[in-house]
Amino acid sequence: APSTVSEHLARLVTSGLLTVRADGRKRYYRLADAEVGALLAAIRALADRLDRR
Repeated sequence: APSTVSEHLARLVTSGLLTVRADGRKRYYRLADAEVGALLAAIRALADRLDRR
């Protein structure tokens, strides 16, 4: 359902993980590099901690 996709994209934009650029009726989404990098670093740190158990 397109509205569901739009809702998910809106939440990712609100959370700072995506940026959006409007061009007429089109929207272009892009990963927010700094935020996604921080998220990946946190996931890697968690994975390392779990591997040590």
